[in-house]
Amino acid sequence: MIKKIIYLFERLSKQHKLIQSFYYNRNYEIGSGNEKHPLLWLEDPMYINITGSNNNIIEADINFSVLLIPNEDTTFVDCQDLAFSTGHNIIEYIKKYKPFGFIIKSGTESALTLQHYYDNNTAGARFSFVLQNANPASICLLDEHFESGVFNCDFNDDYLKYCNDKEEDKVNDFDVTPANNCTTFVDKLPDFTLRTSR
Repeated sequence: MIKKIIYLFERLSKQHKLIQSFYYNRNYEIGSGNEKHPLLWLEDPMYINITGSNNNIIEADINFSVLLIPNEDTTFVDCQDLAFSTGHNIIEYIKKYKPFGFIIKSGTESALTLQHYYDNNTAGARFSFVLQNANPASICLLDEHFESGVFNCDFNDDYLKYCNDKEEDKVNDFDVTPANNCTTFVDKLPDFTLRTSR
């Protein structure tokens, strides 16, 4: 599913008449100075959630930016307006054609205008929405992903045997000696005095 999302935005960027380059990367990489503008930046990470009445829907929180560089003929507001129009058209294109069966969850779309964005002083708009698709996991084929096939339902005995056979590093026992309503712990970790301010 993740490859399909990246491919979808790369393809839409390639087909859109304004966009000159596409990137899928972390947000802090924007503005490194070697991007060709106008660009579409699909942000990593994507938050993915499994939902639906039978966990049959996968939702991905998508964030992407359309960025342009202002010049003597194009102001920041011009760039923002053009970027908003471009990003909005990309969202509407997804809604209309539903590529790969993706749909945009109703009521999740939002946009944020950008100005003097990152080091290369770009302007544009950042879009957020939730992309939905059917859960691609085939319940019928799950057992083929694991060596032992069907999971043994009588796992309690195996687990207890595993725990008893495994040597574990244990914390030293505390020697507790109550005296004068006070509890003293012996063999406790050393007490370090750490400075938190000057």
